[in-house]
Amino acid sequence: MKPPLVKLLRSGRRPVIAFFDEICPESALALYEIIAKVRESPLLLLSSPGGDVSLMAGLGTALAKKYPELEVRVVGTAQSAALDLLQFAALRTATPCATFMSHPSSIETTVTAETAKATSRLLENGDEKLLRLYAKRTGKPLKTWRNWFRIERNFDAEKALELGLVDSIVGEI
Repeated sequence: MKPPLVKLLRSGRRPVIAFFDEICPESALALYEIIAKVRESPLLLLSSPGGDVSLMAGLGTALAKKYPELEVRVVGTAQSAALDLLQFAALRTATPCATFMSHPSSIETTVTAETAKATSRLLENGDEKLLRLYAKRTGKPLKTWRNWFRIERNFDAEKALELGLVDSIVGEI
C-alpha cells in the first residue's frame, strides 16, 4: 500500500497542507493527524480524484469547525467528493489550470438487492444534504443543483467560478 499524499508543507503563521490523493481512510487519517497539530487556519492545496463521500463529509465538517477561515485551493483536479469537500471551506479558490468533475453518487460494489435499496436511500439522503450545501454556498436554487448532478460533467476553473463553486481564480499556488 502506498503512503497517502497528504503532507504539511509549511507550518507557522500560514500553514500549507497538500492533499493530493483520493479521499480514502488512509488519506483521511493522515489529514486528521495534521489537523491535530496545526492551530492556525491553513491553506489546503487540493488535487483529488474524489473518493468516499461519507469520509469527505466528516473531513469537511472537521475542517470547517476547527478552521472557520479555511481556504481550500484547487491546484489540479477536484472530482466528485473532492468538489464536495471544497464547499465546506470559507474561501474556495482555484488556479487557472484547475479542473473539476461532478457526477451522481453511485455504488461501486456488488451487493444484494436489499443492501442496494438501503444504500441507495442513504446516498439519496446524503446527496440531498450536499445539494442543499451547494445551493447555500452558491446562491443558486436547489433545483439547479439537482439537475446539474444528474449526469457526469467535466469543467474548468472559469465555469466553476461562473457557477459559484469557487470564489476566485488565483494565479499562483
